[in-house]
Amino acid sequence: HDCVVYDNNDKEHKIFKITAEDLYKRYKKSNNTHYCIPKNFIYDGDLDVDEWKLRIFCAINADGTYRPKQTNKGNAQRTKRNTRFTCQDSSKRDVYCLRFKKQRKIDRMMYLLNQANLEYKMSYEVGGYTCFTFNFDLVEDCKHFPREWYNLSKRSKEIILDEIFYWDGSIKEGKFGICKSYSTSKKEDADFIMFVINSLGYSSNVREDKRYDKINYEIRYNNI
Repeated sequence: HDCVVYDNNDKEHKIFKITAEDLYKRYKKSNNTHYCIPKNFIYDGDLDVDEWKLRIFCAINADGTYRPKQTNKGNAQRTKRNTRFTCQDSSKRDVYCLRFKKQRKIDRMMYLLNQANLEYKMSYEVGGYTCFTFNFDLVEDCKHFPREWYNLSKRSKEIILDEIFYWDGSIKEGKFGICKSYSTSKKEDADFIMFVINSLGYSSNVREDKRYDKINYEIRYNNI
């Protein structure tokens, strides 16, 4: 079995192959080796998705609630309170509701919907929440990243990586520059976001938080 490695003493980090047996012998002999297995790579798939739909998907994936018995009816006007959403096909997952208290998320959601030219209802609820309701049928279920998206283009992955930190992430100043982290309780989504980061040439690491009933996955990376 061959392993793809690079010599950390080589400034150009040129990759080459070495057998797993020889790599093991190197470690066993000295407990240290300059040979490292690459953690990142560049992959540009052939699936390209509209920018604003991708960004709205990221918002829904983080904060959206699926409304199974609703679908948009007629030519409703954006943002007007009399926008009607009535049942037509309960099997379609195409109407979502997003509720926010934070003004930055309210402003961001409104900006994305207007950029995508989507009709939506904006209402105000008890507790100071602002609710956005709208039709969205980019994929069958926006609460999970589709497996087909492993073939996304570099451009589309860069859009996802930029948008997720507005919703399910944080950005902090760290010892080695700007550190970004993304959190989710969905293992499949954590795997996908790690693939996005690594396939764009960045390194990342994941931490599992098992303090609660569900495991939470926190992915961190520095975009340097």
